[in-house]
Amino acid sequence: MDQNRVFSFAKDSKKNVKDFKKCLASTVKLQRHWGERVPISWTKLESVLRKLKEKSHKVFSFSNLSRFVLKTNELGINNEDDLCKALKFFNDTGVILYRIELFRSEINDRIEHIIILDVQWLVNAFKSIIYDKEHIKAMDVMRDLHEFKELTEHGLLTSNVLNVLWQNSEFDEHKKSLVQYMKHLDMLAELSEEMWYVPCMNKQKFDSEILD
Repeated sequence: MDQNRVFSFAKDSKKNVKDFKKCLASTVKLQRHWGERVPISWTKLESVLRKLKEKSHKVFSFSNLSRFVLKTNELGINNEDDLCKALKFFNDTGVILYRIELFRSEINDRIEHIIILDVQWLVNAFKSIIYDKEHIKAMDVMRDLHEFKELTEHGLLTSNVLNVLWQNSEFDEHKKSLVQYMKHLDMLAELSEEMWYVPCMNKQKFDSEILD
């Protein structure tokens, strides 16, 4: 670990804050996108995405965005390939979450192709899977707690449990797409079409010899 990147902070103290800001700024400037020139059309598209987010859109359909962009000559984006390049750039710079490869396959054709405008929304969706208060609510709904215990003890998440955890929320509406993003980010792993493994929920203790 680089000791120059390790900082300690105390409550109500500004000690190390200045050095931390300098380190943060220098790290950001090392990113490959720092100082990169982008087409003016991308800047206009970013403005559109921010306005959608300001209107409380957590996610937005790629097909709807594509239709809007290609009809709006003012943006200067004339085809889907250019749109995808711009969205990839915004994904890489943290503006949105978008991975087109998650939806371009025969298996995933039936999954809704969405752009996540609010990354915190995805975090909240995952938090509802691992957060105790949500589990207590789910236990009140589920008659058979065996599947639920498999999640809390072994990290095995079934589609039935996920449906209960996400019921009456926007998460449930975009379930398949959210699972795709979570798999891509290694938040969970697919075991079958109806079951996933959530590593951070596995409370099993393993002998250290297993690592040898």
